[in-house]
Amino acid sequence: MRDERDERATGTRACDSEASRRWRPNKEWSAELADVATRRFVDELTVPEIAKKTGKTQAEVRRMIRQATRWGVVSFSIDERLAYRGRPVKNLEKELNENFGTTAMNVVEVDRVSSNSFTQDNYVHTVLANMAALEIKGRIEAETHIALGGGRAAYETARALSRMVRPYSDVQITPLCGRIRTHSWQNPALPKKPIFRRAQDRNDTEITSLRRPLDADDAAVKLFSAFEYASGTRVNQVSHPLFAETNLEAERHMTNHCPFLPRGQWRGNEKPQLAILGVGQMDPNGDHRLAEAIRDPNKAHEDLYLDKAIPALTKVIEIVKTGSLPYPGDLSNRLFPALFLPEEINSQFKERSTEQSYESLVDQLEEMNRRMVVIDWGHLRGVKTVVIAGGEFKRQALWTLLLTNLIGYTELGRERLVYELWTDAETAKSLLRNWALLESRVDGHELWDWYVEMSKKLFVMTSKAMKSVAC
Repeated sequence: MRDERDERATGTRACDSEASRRWRPNKEWSAELADVATRRFVDELTVPEIAKKTGKTQAEVRRMIRQATRWGVVSFSIDERLAYRGRPVKNLEKELNENFGTTAMNVVEVDRVSSNSFTQDNYVHTVLANMAALEIKGRIEAETHIALGGGRAAYETARALSRMVRPYSDVQITPLCGRIRTHSWQNPALPKKPIFRRAQDRNDTEITSLRRPLDADDAAVKLFSAFEYASGTRVNQVSHPLFAETNLEAERHMTNHCPFLPRGQWRGNEKPQLAILGVGQMDPNGDHRLAEAIRDPNKAHEDLYLDKAIPALTKVIEIVKTGSLPYPGDLSNRLFPALFLPEEINSQFKERSTEQSYESLVDQLEEMNRRMVVIDWGHLRGVKTVVIAGGEFKRQALWTLLLTNLIGYTELGRERLVYELWTDAETAKSLLRNWALLESRVDGHELWDWYVEMSKKLFVMTSKAMKSVAC
């Protein structure tokens, strides 16, 4: 038996040696080897299909695949999170498309895997990111310019894409905002059993959230890893805190260092074709990164990046609590007031105090946005934006985005901010329930007029020179 194994091994080595002599590895052959490996492991072609496309024999293709794995041209790692999947819900997608017709809707049924809201919210966003990445990868080709926001949704989508997209040439990757966090990357101690388990309950306190910045720069670097060795790949970095000391400092950094310039312009008119964005809402009960500063200002003071934002954030929360308003939302870290859901509005919603509170909130958020190294709304107009958001903490922000997107496009003549949405079934049901309530209320027309008036004040250029211009 040993003699047979030795003979087979010797034969294999002889075969490989013969292949090496025939091909004489060089730069051209290395490119062919990488091409065959890409066709096999990325494009998932069979050996006969690769042989037909490359003009090689099947034996040559097999030898090249074997050599690619032995030399480390191809490497493998196992990531359980990429297996997290949900089920498309076509009837909810159809209903959302009929009502919010300017946005392409994708709805995913996500299993309940934890009683802990933070753990469940993380799982929902990972599922949505994985599902979105499967669709987005087919839109990436040579010379595609991809923009990425900050936060979990954008980062998780970039992570999934980095494992499945083909390494096309001349791809450009651009982050859309500065950094929020300065803390180091840290993995939590792994539990003895899987993090998410459907069949039985588990103690959700045995694992903490992954400690990583998840800023747009990080998402850009993660996606860059898929194109690192492709010719012409370019990745930009903002490399500046999100919050500057003054609006002049923020403008100066964008003017000198960022692909996105002040007042909605792109350097060299290099507007991205595709933008992958997450939505947040500064609910202290949620997992928003600015909400952590709200929950524990003393801890936020220890973070040099967030420390600059504490006074302004404090004013925002005072306005929200005094006026009983929804917590503000953000799109790629650019802040906006969230509107009430119809189910939250009573007959006194148009009281002068509510209008004054919203006016104060708009002014305060505009002041914060001017001090931030972040895109303006004008940067996103005309870009194919894919927004990935769900969970129980973002429904007011999502409602605001989708409704003002619809009103802005159909009644105010604006280009869309949101072209495509990926969300979970529970969030979709909440949006549809509130749409039905808006249509059925006795004061529905008056309420719609209020939403239209609010839409005129939201998602406009915040620079003083452009304040009255709806981009």
